[in-house]
Amino acid sequence: MTTRSILLALAALLATGCYDAPRPNCAFLCTGNTACPDGYTCAADGWCKRDDVAPTFACETVTVDAPVADGPVVDAAIDAPDVDAPDVDAAIDAPTDAPTDAPTDAADAMLTIITANPVAFGNVVDTTTATLPVMVRNSGGTATSALTVTVTGTGFTRVADATDTCTGATLAAMATCSFNVRFAPDAVAAFTGVAGVNATTGGAASINLTGAGTSALTAPSPLAFGGITVNGMSDLPLVFTNVGGATTGTLTTARTGDAQFAIQTDGCNGTTVAAAGTCTVTVRFAPVALGAVTGTLTVTGDPGGPVAVQLTGTGQ
Repeated sequence: MTTRSILLALAALLATGCYDAPRPNCAFLCTGNTACPDGYTCAADGWCKRDDVAPTFACETVTVDAPVADGPVVDAAIDAPDVDAPDVDAAIDAPTDAPTDAPTDAADAMLTIITANPVAFGNVVDTTTATLPVMVRNSGGTATSALTVTVTGTGFTRVADATDTCTGATLAAMATCSFNVRFAPDAVAAFTGVAGVNATTGGAASINLTGAGTSALTAPSPLAFGGITVNGMSDLPLVFTNVGGATTGTLTTARTGDAQFAIQTDGCNGTTVAAAGTCTVTVRFAPVALGAVTGTLTVTGDPGGPVAVQLTGTGQ
C-alpha cells in the first residue's frame, strides 16, 4: 500500500464527519515533519507516529494499517502532500523495533591531587624534620586500579606507615586517599622535589615540594658594642645555641670585616654542640680611630651551621 493510498483512505473516512475515524499509530516512513499528515509527527526512528503516541513507541508492520482507538476529532480532511512520500510497503522487510539510546559510559577513572601546589615546608632546621600531607582524589566515574606513590628530591621522603592510605589502594569514583611527605634537610640550602601518584587505570598526577634547611645554631645579631673610646677596648660574649634535634658537626669559627674586632676567647671552634647545648665566643672591640665600623663572626658546622653574626661599634 502506498502513502497516497493510505492518505486518500483516511481522507474519505474523515470527510463524513459522523464519527472519529480510527487512525493507525504509525502512518508511514518519513524523513521530516513535512512528510507526515496533520496529527502525526516524524519520530526519531523514521516513522510518522500519531501525536498522542509516545515517541518511543515501536512501530511494527502489523500496526501500520490496523485500526486503533478513536483519535481526536478532525473537522477537515487531511491534505495529501504534494510530493510523494516513501512507500510504506517498501519498508516491510526493514527492522521494526525503534532504536534505543545506549547508556552513556561513565567517565574514565582520573587521579588528581587536591592539595594546594606546591607543598611548602618553609624553613626547617637542618637537624630536624617536618611532615605534611598530600590528598589524592579519583575525579573520574569509574574505579582506579591499585595506586603507586613516589616521592623524589633530596631531603623528601614518603612516610611509610598507616598514614599512607594511597599506596596499593584502589579508589572508587570521587573517593580520596592521602599520604604524608617528610622533609629532612641535610644542609642550609633550598630544596625542591616532586610527589606523585599513578595507576594503570586512573593515570598519573603530581605536585611540587619546596623547603629550606636553616641553621641549627642560633645567636643574637648584631653584637653591638656601642661607642668605645679610641684606644680603649670592650669584650662581649656571643652565645651560640643548638636549637636542632641532633648534635652539630665539628664547628669552625671565623671573623671577617674591620680588624678592630677580634676573637678574644673561643669555646666553639673545634667542638660539637649537643641538641639544646651552647658554646660561647668572646669578641673584643678595640677602636683605634673615630667612627663606626662593622664586622662579622661566623660559626660553621655540618650539620648545624653556618650562622653569621654582625658586629658593630663606634670609636669615639
